Amino acid sequence: MNRKIIKNALIMATMVLFVPMAAAQVTIGGVQTPDATLHVVAPTTPTGVPIGVIAPQITLANLQGLTGAYIHGAAQHGAIIFVSDAAGTPAGRTELITAVGYYWFDATGAEAAWRWRPFGGGAAEPAPFVTAFNITGNFTVTNQDYIELNIAQTGFTLTLPTENVPLGRRIYVCSGNSAVDMNVIPAPRTGSITAIWAGWSGTFVYVGDPDGTGSGWNIVTGF
Repeated sequence: MNRKIIKNALIMATMVLFVPMAAAQVTIGGVQTPDATLHVVAPTTPTGVPIGVIAPQITLANLQGLTGAYIHGAAQHGAIIFVSDAAGTPAGRTELITAVGYYWFDATGAEAAWRWRPFGGGAAEPAPFVTAFNITGNFTVTNQDYIELNIAQTGFTLTLPTENVPLGRRIYVCSGNSAVDMNVIPAPRTGSITAIWAGWSGTFVYVGDPDGTGSGWNIVTGF
């Protein structure tokens, strides 16, 4: 048999035997047998670059702008990223991204509950308390926690969020400076209340819509 053919056959056989082992465990930065599926070893002599592992870096804005096949799903449960810029309005899956740092994708449970969660053993920084003062006309709530109204004419409406709202979210509303009532939509589950009365204050809490009434908000104090 031609020696070249024999040589090629031996090379192919070696590759077939080696590939499964290589795919099973990998050592980076060293030559010893890996102790895990992926084992990164710090070099014992200088290599010209700092030691460390850098996760994919992305801004909150870019993460929220991902579309199509780039959107994380169930198959990416446990994925790790480093948010390099947290400027923007966290909402939905990114609502817990309030500061620069490591986050992992939690695809546990229903899709509506999937979230990017702070990574590591430390507690996440608390979300900022967002306020809006001297509201004199129509106002749509986004990420505000406290809203102070100053309504002088009728016909204005406070619009509460209805998408990607976590259960238990609270919005504090003060109408102490208002001279007239202000409409609110969607109407609270307490059907007798459809407006924020002048001179009163209270708390809206999101409880979901378990019975299909069309509103997940209700008033728990005031008004």
